Amino acid sequence: MKTQFLLVLATFLAFTFGCNNSPKDTTGNNAPTINIIDGIDINEKLDSKANLLVDMSQLVPIEDIAKALSLDLNQIKKVPSRTDNMNTCFFKWEDPNFPNTGIMMQIKTNPYPLDLPDWAMASMNSLRQNGEAALGETYGYRYKDLDGMATEGLYNADIGKYYWRLTDKVILFLAFNTIHEQEEQFQIATEIGTHMIKNYLDI
Repeated sequence: MKTQFLLVLATFLAFTFGCNNSPKDTTGNNAPTINIIDGIDINEKLDSKANLLVDMSQLVPIEDIAKALSLDLNQIKKVPSRTDNMNTCFFKWEDPNFPNTGIMMQIKTNPYPLDLPDWAMASMNSLRQNGEAALGETYGYRYKDLDGMATEGLYNADIGKYYWRLTDKVILFLAFNTIHEQEEQFQIATEIGTHMIKNYLDI
């Protein structure tokens, strides 16, 4: 299990920090709020689930992913992975102009339920307040709010990462390693993210 976790971590670092984005995140400045959880009792939805860690290779139909990315179905290869508190799936395709092209979808639950019951909120607060350093850099990339899609949403298009918190139980995560311009990446991320959240909550 430890070896599997280290492999996922290494792949994750190589995947997410290889993003080819411009150094200034200009996305979402005039984007409308995406309201998909109005009137939804998220706690009730989560409490009704027998297993919070769903299979991320099946959460969003491959047809919806291909449509959002303007790809053919047969271009996309799924590479799923699991650990105790995290399920991940890489959706990869070949691009002769950019190595290791793909997106990663992930779901995380609290790995420290007794010691850190507010883990999900604390994780998001840390991203908002301290940012996240890219591999080999000391600068912390700060996150912007992405409202209306979940209990809390954050993103940074510089490093191609999008987080959605569902109460204190779950964090959904989407990462890009593509050559999309930031505005296009943002539109694709909110489209796929909407599918992730709606399908996960069954709404």
